Amino acid sequence: MRLSAISLLHSLAQNANEIDNIDDRVRLLSEIGDAYWLVDRNYSWTVLIRSFKEIDKLVPRSDDGRELLAVQKRNLILRVAKHDSALAKQLIEDQVKDTPTMDEKASKLYGADNPSSEAFLSIAQSLIATDPKRAALIASYSLRDGLSQRFRYFLIRRVIR
Repeated sequence: MRLSAISLLHSLAQNANEIDNIDDRVRLLSEIGDAYWLVDRNYSWTVLIRSFKEIDKLVPRSDDGRELLAVQKRNLILRVAKHDSALAKQLIEDQVKDTPTMDEKASKLYGADNPSSEAFLSIAQSLIATDPKRAALIASYSLRDGLSQRFRYFLIRRVIR
């Protein structure tokens, strides 16, 4: 009987990808991972982590949707913590690493300055009046580090000329 139950759980876990509704898939995988804990902890970890990763496939359509995703992650972490606090801590730390900070969000939106890009843009700025093509080429080198506000100003100034 026990072997049959384990086989059924394993089969359910293997076929979970066939469930189109990701929300239902996450719920099922977390239940399977929870049930597997007493039988095979390593496989349980695998299923619970897979469930956690499935949550990231959900696309929130509003602030309420984002809150629902956060609630699902918290519930799954609570389920994991019930069995293994170290794994729960790892999931939380991985999530924090993947979540951009306010500074990272701002630099992505507005651009980030760094010394090498600033140097390229300074040179380009000084050349723009005499050699606009070379100035554009040198300014493009600053893009290796990402778009910056100063590069935007450079482009505006180049368009004006």
